Amino acid sequence: METKKRLDWFGCLSMQDCRDVVLKNFHKTLAGKMKSPDSVTLYEKTKDLPEDILQLLQAFVYDSVDSIMHHFLWMIEEQESLDLITYEDDDKKHFLSLKDLSDGLCGELYTDEGWIAKYSAYPPSIK
Repeated sequence: METKKRLDWFGCLSMQDCRDVVLKNFHKTLAGKMKSPDSVTLYEKTKDLPEDILQLLQAFVYDSVDSIMHHFLWMIEEQESLDLITYEDDDKKHFLSLKDLSDGLCGELYTDEGWIAKYSAYPPSIK
């Protein structure tokens, strides 16, 4: 698999298994469809809020999730002793440095061609 495809695979996985899961749970909480005690409490406190306040809350949550993703990728890039690797099974393992696949991991999130736009089910809340 070529380098760009490996990087895109990681980006897609990050968006779908991290960002999208959190944002889906946020929307389910606002709809009263989550059953954890904290989610039920949050639903009760937000169910009667006006739409403009809910949109503002959504913008804060989306921004916070994206900020966490950004800083997690930045941490991977900056820590010499931390790196993520991928491998293929073809009778032997091939290890690659995730850092070496990109010229800036956290920058992969943004723009119209970034991971959020390409792979997330939830576009940025504010453009």
